[in-house]
Amino acid sequence: MANILTPSRSVASANVSRRTFIGLPFFAAFAIGCWLTSPTFWSEWWFYAGAVIYIAFVIVEPLYAGARARIANSLGAVASVWSVQHSPVEWPLATFTVVAIALVVVSIALLFAPRGSLQRRVFALLSRASTARGLGLMLLMLESFGQFTSGHPEFIFLAAGSVLLYVGAVVSTLRRLRVKPPRRISIIDVIGPRIVLAELPAGFDGSAITIDDSTVAKVIGIAPSKAGPMGVLALPARWDSIAATYPKIVDLQACEANSIVGVASPGTSVRELKFETREQLELGQVLRLALVDGSAIYYQISSLRLAEASWGSSNYVTSRVRAITLGQLKDGRLQLVAVIPAPHEAVHRVAKTQLTAPLPSGFERIGAVKGTDLPVGIAINPRTRGHMAVLGISGMGKTSVVVRICAALGVDQHVVALDPTGDYLRLYGGTEWESDQEDAPGFHVQDLDESPAGTTKLFIESLMERAKQQYEAGKPVQRFICFEEAHASLPEPVGNSGDERAASIETSKMLLQARKYGIHYLLVSQRTSAVSKSALGQCESFIIFRNVDETTVSYLEAVVGRGIRDALMSLSRFEAICFGPAFSLDGLAIVELDSPAELDAKN
Repeated sequence: MANILTPSRSVASANVSRRTFIGLPFFAAFAIGCWLTSPTFWSEWWFYAGAVIYIAFVIVEPLYAGARARIANSLGAVASVWSVQHSPVEWPLATFTVVAIALVVVSIALLFAPRGSLQRRVFALLSRASTARGLGLMLLMLESFGQFTSGHPEFIFLAAGSVLLYVGAVVSTLRRLRVKPPRRISIIDVIGPRIVLAELPAGFDGSAITIDDSTVAKVIGIAPSKAGPMGVLALPARWDSIAATYPKIVDLQACEANSIVGVASPGTSVRELKFETREQLELGQVLRLALVDGSAIYYQISSLRLAEASWGSSNYVTSRVRAITLGQLKDGRLQLVAVIPAPHEAVHRVAKTQLTAPLPSGFERIGAVKGTDLPVGIAINPRTRGHMAVLGISGMGKTSVVVRICAALGVDQHVVALDPTGDYLRLYGGTEWESDQEDAPGFHVQDLDESPAGTTKLFIESLMERAKQQYEAGKPVQRFICFEEAHASLPEPVGNSGDERAASIETSKMLLQARKYGIHYLLVSQRTSAVSKSALGQCESFIIFRNVDETTVSYLEAVVGRGIRDALMSLSRFEAICFGPAFSLDGLAIVELDSPAELDAKN
């Protein structure tokens, strides 16, 4: 089972540079004292002993303060006895040796002392890093005293420098110890295999804690109670690896936040992930969950809500998250897998650069999965792509994206945009369609007159006849037709009358045979209710921009899946939900589409 959390050293690593600068002036004072003692101080052992003390409290101590490191420090102190001039300090040196050996014994005992026991706390206190530093200072002072009494008064400078060096270590430690010391908490209940309920100190508001100086747990909920705040903690392993029985008293220390945002909770399925969190998340954010075999499955947040939760008799408000399944990254694309995560498996946030891969061949890039560098492309092969629809309110970037798709597909296919607005030729370029160009690759535009539905019927009728002839002759030509403002060129017959209704019905009937003859189409509209349901029902792939029309949202929920409502109503400009075989995705995803400015920058 993948670990929920592993102990983080980022705080200690950050301390190294700060402690270096704090201790540097004191080490410089020690070096000056060494120089005043002997101009060739770099050849003397005591200079390097002081340098080791400086390096130890700057680098070694903040990173390796466990029992094994204490043993190494104390063994070094014992070994260093043979470097000191023994006469005339035999008795102090003997005392030093006894203390150093005792420190070794205590450090070894710390390895075997039970967690949370009185013996462990006593052994940790006696073998702490400041004790080892004190032994180092004592060693330098013994050397200075021995040399001073042997007629070398200049060693008074070594003694002074050694004292200053020790002061620097103490100052650095005191600044580090501004962090609140460990506090005692009680694990009072077990909620799941890796979820426990614990009493927290009053006022605690951290997001992660260290238990018993080794196990890092994520705080996924804090519930008030009469006895004080209750913390819902996610553990890196089964609860009985930390507390064989409960209630149990353990040490608690707040620690730095990490990539964990929650754990897989009830309601999670193959299609979506559900969990509670205290982290600040946003719609469209990508998450990762590790599987038993070491691989990862990705999700994307589709809904965020504040909801009331309870543990036992305690109630509190939490953020409830729903995330759609993106799948596993294989061969450059996200592929759905029928896998359900283990109960309370850790959910990680994914950084932008953590999810990336080259775009598979056969696709033209249109954007990237929101919050990542993973490109999303549209299939060049029309048989893979099928019919498409681009839906959304005005001003979200529909036309810019559609023009880019038409231009990309027009490289080796005959593409025609049926435009009742006149904007395609005037603003976006393209070649005006001519009847003698029916087979030529390229991006062509056919302006529609004052009767868009009637003109569309005549155009499709002529195109279908030619495509049928080529199909029967065994020489089909692939064509792609874009219905811009489809609610005008292909209006829903229900609610219309007269020529517009009749034309739409005829065109929709013809389009039922379009794929057979190598014709694929793209519908562009603001509302599904205004477009021919017959033509829309043939669409397999969708680019869905922000939409607030209830009829449209309900229709898309029925086609794409429930759970997209919140995301659909909150999309920004050039953000869309992409779904269907036309894309380099197995399922649906919120995509940041390349805007014209981004395309210019790439080119």
